[in-house]
Amino acid sequence: VIFSVYWLWNAVDSLLVLSQSWQMSTFYSQRLEIEDEKLPMMQWHEVLERLVKVQKKVQLCVVKDFRDSLDITNRIMRKENYMIAMVNT
Repeated sequence: VIFSVYWLWNAVDSLLVLSQSWQMSTFYSQRLEIEDEKLPMMQWHEVLERLVKVQKKVQLCVVKDFRDSLDITNRIMRKENYMIAMVNT
């Protein structure tokens, strides 16, 4: 019984991860107009430029009207920064 619950939990979690991955892939290809083949060769600043450009057209964040590249990077790195701070203390 415990194994069944564990297996079911992992199956549901895997489906959620696949769904999020699909949404991210769709966002990159449709909104940012970045093809899957070009993404590994792109520089981070190019992706940020496209994110800022999309932010001007479509409001990606409800809190602020506009996000610049620094705001976007800080939001992406927030979780990693918390983890680094916890390890350093």
